[in-house]
Amino acid sequence: MSHRLCLMSLFTLGLCLNVSFVAAQSTRPRPAAGTGTQTTPPVKPAANQLPRVPREAAGNVQPQAPIGNAGAQPKAGPQPANAPKAQMQVKPVSDEVWQLLLEWEAKTKGIKSLSCYVKRMEYDVIFATETRSEGRVYFEQPDHGRLDFGPADEKWLAARSRVSDKGKPYKVVPGESTTWVCTGQNVYALYHKDKSYDLIDIPPALQGQNITRSPLPFIFGMKANEAVQRYAIKLGEFHNPQGNPPKVHIIANPFDPNVAKEYVQAEFLLDPETFLPTNLRMLDPSGNKETVYSFDHNTIKKNEGFGFLRANPFKQPNVSGWTLMHHLKDEPATPLNQAERPTQKQVQR
Repeated sequence: MSHRLCLMSLFTLGLCLNVSFVAAQSTRPRPAAGTGTQTTPPVKPAANQLPRVPREAAGNVQPQAPIGNAGAQPKAGPQPANAPKAQMQVKPVSDEVWQLLLEWEAKTKGIKSLSCYVKRMEYDVIFATETRSEGRVYFEQPDHGRLDFGPADEKWLAARSRVSDKGKPYKVVPGESTTWVCTGQNVYALYHKDKSYDLIDIPPALQGQNITRSPLPFIFGMKANEAVQRYAIKLGEFHNPQGNPPKVHIIANPFDPNVAKEYVQAEFLLDPETFLPTNLRMLDPSGNKETVYSFDHNTIKKNEGFGFLRANPFKQPNVSGWTLMHHLKDEPATPLNQAERPTQKQVQR
């Protein structure tokens, strides 16, 4: 996925910070796939099963008011007649969605470390192309993360893509080799083909806390109370936890304008037992690009550490001889204006 170099979402592993970080990738054209070091197990995930649903138009999502104490049921209660609107509790999501978010938070909060094999498919509607990459994702509490991607193997590249509106299959091309690393103090985005990189500094005051946004939002769950303050969340049309097979289908649209410049909608299918993602799709604001991630649960290593690797995956990469393209710092996320928050009467029941 191509991201512009602005303060946007990085590693969503808990949604515990009120900050946005610099994008992991830049919009400058990158060369074709090159070679890069990554670990790719032989097991491949099932084909993407995310249903194709319409996206919310950029700028149409309105933020909700805060819900008071985290973990509390967000229902409106009696309020003094002179109570300020900013302190009024509202119900931004249905009871079903709220209980689902609480369960998601409970089932993922115990994850201390995790790695998983993942496929990435990037669809370009204008040029009718699908770029395929594969690699691994790594996470370790509280603030370490890594993504390694390289071009898809020949067998997968030979597989037929989706069909365009003109009735012809998309052209399949291999992705480039990239690495994204959060050391806890810095974020590195490495582009192996031309040996260039972007560097993002994390201020000392924000180090040691859960990373909140990433190129793969929501993959490790989020706190329910903060989630409804940052996203418009609803259930997708294929949501059916009692089905065969059961499906948890959630759609989220960001309130933060900085994040909305990167993606206007994220939808995902979760495993009903573990609440870890099976598929994630992100829609570009232009409406012309779509990025889909497919996770192989057969390769998940959870709370096992990274002793199976030869080296610490989160250490500062050796960039000697590489070209630094951008060196940026994070900044606070765009706050919600009081005028943008709906009143109690404006929130649908």
